[in-house]
Amino acid sequence: IEVAGKKSDILLSAFLFERVLGANLSQRPASVGAFASHLREFESVRNFITSSTVTTFIDLPFTVLFLIVIAYVGGPLVFAPLCAIPIICFYGYMVLSPLRKAVEQTFQSSAQKNATLVEMLTGLETVKALNAESRVQRAWEKSVGHLAVWGQRSRLLSSSASTIAVTVQQIVSAVVVVAGVYLIADKE
Repeated sequence: IEVAGKKSDILLSAFLFERVLGANLSQRPASVGAFASHLREFESVRNFITSSTVTTFIDLPFTVLFLIVIAYVGGPLVFAPLCAIPIICFYGYMVLSPLRKAVEQTFQSSAQKNATLVEMLTGLETVKALNAESRVQRAWEKSVGHLAVWGQRSRLLSSSASTIAVTVQQIVSAVVVVAGVYLIADKE
């Protein structure tokens, strides 16, 4: 998984850098700090996507094999995991839109925070000359506050998907064990 993730990571990184170099100057954002932050944030998303996508593709054949073995050994017990799969997928689909919004807002807040920092450091003499420290401080605190709120929201949504998946898996395990005991008692 790591090797496949790193290979796709290298390809995506090269593609991204090529796009940045090939972009027109008119498309460049006004804030270098925000632009650098966007590129850094894309790195973390890219790492997550490559590892989770590769893991999903590797797990898919084993899931099918697992279902076939359960159907062969336990017959009707296969319906428990077959019912769980759509439930987990449905919840994942339902959380996708709010999670996307939270992640986008987190990226924007992080970019704003980084832009404030870079621009303040670049123009520190000007900020001091204009006695604008309090204004810059308020902008910084606002950026940090937004980042904290949206970061927490995105972590909550993503962890809720994992929690629901684990809960459904545990329920399915219990159903399979209990139903299996009754099938064994009936000599089936």
